[in-house]
Amino acid sequence: MDKMFDYESLFAYMSLIFAIAIFIILLYGCLSSTYNKTIENFTESNTLVQEEPVAAVVKDLEVNETEGITKINLENKGKYFFNTPPIITFTVPDGGTIPEATVELEDAPVAGTNLYEIKEIAIKSDKRGTKYKITDKARIVIPTNEVYKELANKENPLINLSPTQKTTIIDLIEGCESLSTALKTKYTGLINKATLRQYDVDDIIRELRKNSGTDVEV
Repeated sequence: MDKMFDYESLFAYMSLIFAIAIFIILLYGCLSSTYNKTIENFTESNTLVQEEPVAAVVKDLEVNETEGITKINLENKGKYFFNTPPIITFTVPDGGTIPEATVELEDAPVAGTNLYEIKEIAIKSDKRGTKYKITDKARIVIPTNEVYKELANKENPLINLSPTQKTTIIDLIEGCESLSTALKTKYTGLINKATLRQYDVDDIIRELRKNSGTDVEV
């Protein structure tokens, strides 16, 4: 019997393991003294805590003389995972054309969380659409939490760490002279809360490379 194989998930998983391996190697390399702890196996299955995202809510639109959208005002800016903005889509009015937009998240998380508000929904200057009215907020489609989490967890999966692995990596981070106190606090906090994601690992790898001059691709 033929079985369908999810190659996309396999490649995502391999990429995740590779990123973790680079992460650990760089942490070991940045320590000022020899570290004798053993690197653990990072494929163990553990229970993880996942912070719940919050979907943004549109207040109204701003349109130009051709009834193209120039700005989307939000009543609630939502809360989303690091580096993983939602994908905004549109329904088109009768006789109109559809716009295109990209979402940018804030640089810093909401206080007390590891979730980020929407900073801006940028409408492409040459793809503003036509026939939209300022009251057409229902035509802005923001994904529900379930849809968003499903896509986000494929693009930016949680890192699966056992208690021993957490302790090992936190010790490495604390002993790493290439990281600032603020970054140490950020990443140890993510690990302790079990909310460390692949983009967080990619981010700290870039920081370690920048400070150590290591030429390693993520």
